[in-house]
Amino acid sequence: MLFKILKIGWLVLIAIILVLSGILFIDFAGLKAADAEYELGGWLWTETFGWISLNSDNCVGNSLCFGSGVDYKAIINSSDQISGYGWSEHVGWICFGVNCSGTTPDSGASFAQMDSNGRISGWAKVLSLDDDGWIDLGRGSSISGASWSGEQCYDCQPACKVWEMAGDPPSSTGTCLEYSDTEFDSCSTCFTRTRFDNKNIPDEAVDSVTGGSGFICSSCNNCQKVFSISEPEIYRLVCNSLSGGSCSSCELYGVNRNNYDGRLLGWAWNGDADRVKGAGWVNFHPLFGQSFIVYPWLETKYGSIYSTRAVRQKAGSENYNATYCIYAESINLNIKSDNCQSPVVPGLNVGFPAGATNVYRNALGKVDVQGLITEDSSIGADKNKYGHEIQIITEPSWLNEEVILAGKVYYRDGDLTVSNLTFNNALQEGEKGNGVVVVNGDLLINGNINYGTGSIMSPKQLASVAWLVKGDVIVDPLVSKIAGAMIILGQEAGASCLYEGGATCDSPVDYPEYVQNHYGIFFSGASNNPLTVIGLVVARAFDFDRTYADLQIGSEQIIYDGRLSANPPPGLEGFVEGLPVIRDLLIN
Repeated sequence: MLFKILKIGWLVLIAIILVLSGILFIDFAGLKAADAEYELGGWLWTETFGWISLNSDNCVGNSLCFGSGVDYKAIINSSDQISGYGWSEHVGWICFGVNCSGTTPDSGASFAQMDSNGRISGWAKVLSLDDDGWIDLGRGSSISGASWSGEQCYDCQPACKVWEMAGDPPSSTGTCLEYSDTEFDSCSTCFTRTRFDNKNIPDEAVDSVTGGSGFICSSCNNCQKVFSISEPEIYRLVCNSLSGGSCSSCELYGVNRNNYDGRLLGWAWNGDADRVKGAGWVNFHPLFGQSFIVYPWLETKYGSIYSTRAVRQKAGSENYNATYCIYAESINLNIKSDNCQSPVVPGLNVGFPAGATNVYRNALGKVDVQGLITEDSSIGADKNKYGHEIQIITEPSWLNEEVILAGKVYYRDGDLTVSNLTFNNALQEGEKGNGVVVVNGDLLINGNINYGTGSIMSPKQLASVAWLVKGDVIVDPLVSKIAGAMIILGQEAGASCLYEGGATCDSPVDYPEYVQNHYGIFFSGASNNPLTVIGLVVARAFDFDRTYADLQIGSEQIIYDGRLSANPPPGLEGFVEGLPVIRDLLIN
């Protein structure tokens, strides 16, 4: 969701606004479309060769970063095969999987892949070292013997504290009502040695580092948080004998994906047994510069994110999710904000606009939907009590048009399908370029919606549209751009929030997908292309389903461009009272 200030008729010198708000918030499914191809990002570390970059975009905007001068990346496709190239300033190109030629040390063809549990196997290769350059990504020998303890664990399933009870006598129905913050039933990946100070390389004879060292283990159980004595805010998850936990199988070394956040964990090996040739240990989880799979992520520009529920996404990015602050009930570790005077703040409750007789209010102001669409004969024919002209949309579709909104209220009593619309600036000084579209039903967006260009003499001429929707907003997968302030109110009665599969939205699901049932949800559409909204979105919930993933650009982008404050659409004058003031405008 967002990237740069658009060059339109004005330049907003101080931009800044609310971008997202809602009772429920955006949970990324992180599921792959059949043709999805995800980049790897971040860095690997070796004591011998130094840093290895997995993506040329690591260096975008970083003057201290080394680069090869060409575009490169390692990628993982929909079949979980890893290929492509990394770069080291000291030894040059590192190939992955099928991009590596020659015979591997186990006398086979080169491959690199990830299994359904996130375990990575196969090969990479430092090309300049020829046959001495093979990097074993995780085919270490399996360790047999007693049960192993996990001392640094990842991708953990929290234990249930409160079960739903039903029947007479009552018994558990299998639905958990509350999960523990400190105890975990299982962890997919654990390492057998850890410490908090990030000092040692993995070796049987020494302690380990952040990200784990020692052996890499799978299927660990009965786990809990253990906090650092010296730094109480730092903790690790352990599955050891003290907690009654153990791991079912272990290997000498290896690399795993943390399913929780997309980051890569563990160690690969390059060299002979005596460490005479090669890099030795290749760390996928160094203290500075972690490596990760670039899953779809939310991006906003020139605004903050507000949510009364959790804000989560599968993986982090080098960029920020929000230009300003993030306010939510809880915040996933992969979510971060820029230019926030205080740390990312949980617990602020802006609240979704509450409706009473079609007047919606929250801390930002009010929107009188009924007053906008009701004719007041004392004011004039086809005008509401505020003096705005009401234009009824009689057709179910509004397609392929260029429109000057002229300060009107456009009303559709029922579902409305729109596509390929351009809202142009007003041509003459004294004319209005703003307007509001009220939809008493679902809004289906089947083609791009844009703002036009053209010089203006007054802010009142600037094209500025708001969409007030008494249902869901459903975006076609082929749509790439939407213009306007979207306030998705949903039906006041008869609609409930449901996840796919029928569970209610209060059910503990990390990354839900929602049912389209007029509740007031923004559906971005399942597509491998990004979606950009020029404006803002307020909704009861967000179903972000774009699978596009890039290190620098979010899968869904929301760009606040200042129009809502510069030329508020009819009926939103009160709503913008709670937004920051734009002080300086340069008019062409």
